[in-house]
Amino acid sequence: MTPAQADLPGIGFLTDFQIQVYLNRGLLIRQNTWEVAGIRHASYTVRLGDRVEVARANRANTEDRRDFVLQDLRQGDHLDLSPGDTAKLYSLEHLVLPDDILAFTVARGLMFFESLLPENTYADPGFAGPLYTTVTNLSHRVVRLQFGDPIARIFFYRLSAPVREPFVSGSTRGVRQRLDSTRATAIGTADECRNATTDQILDQLQHLPIGGTQFVELWGRHHKTILSLFLFATCWPPLLLLANLNPTVRSALGAVVSNIAAVIVSAGVSLIGPPLLRMIRKI
Repeated sequence: MTPAQADLPGIGFLTDFQIQVYLNRGLLIRQNTWEVAGIRHASYTVRLGDRVEVARANRANTEDRRDFVLQDLRQGDHLDLSPGDTAKLYSLEHLVLPDDILAFTVARGLMFFESLLPENTYADPGFAGPLYTTVTNLSHRVVRLQFGDPIARIFFYRLSAPVREPFVSGSTRGVRQRLDSTRATAIGTADECRNATTDQILDQLQHLPIGGTQFVELWGRHHKTILSLFLFATCWPPLLLLANLNPTVRSALGAVVSNIAAVIVSAGVSLIGPPLLRMIRKI
């Protein structure tokens, strides 16, 4: 216990008054990075700072390794998270925890309202630096975070005695920092998709967790109809022109019959076209 803490009795979570005393003495959070308005009840609300690291979902299946890309924020800047994106949100506040204080974070409710799945994390006694919390956008909307937005509430717990070994980073201790992962499909980049057949792309779609199997099933049910409508729309206009502008056809069939014949021929082409194309593809 340091002299600055000697007159703060008690073991357990710090109250708003105790947090204020610690902050005024340069403990818990570094001077000039905290604000009095952040103290609430028995916690402090941390804000989004000038650093974020983002792993974009639209790149997860095109790169062999999934990495976070650093992005700097300044006052007035914002971060847009698309569906499936994951981001490390670093706090504007820089912690300076004594050796007998353990900190926990709880995500704010506004994160859940926008379907941002947040990480509730912690900081060990002796930790110093900004705290980050990881969020993933599980919604079908683009969620915007502004510099300085409140992202989590942090609770400080005073231990019965200082720890024997203050904070040391996991990487320094040799603790594994990430899991292994690979691309879900072999066809992901634009070039790979262009060079693949339709059947290969549909096969790969079935490996995607959201809508892949359903999309393949719907395509199997309706692609014949789509192709038939396309063939009909393509054939009917020129055949209609032929029926109306060609004197031989008009004299042989008459105006009304020639128009009906154009429709019948176009419908026939649209019906036999899809199976004919499949036969040609197999040759």
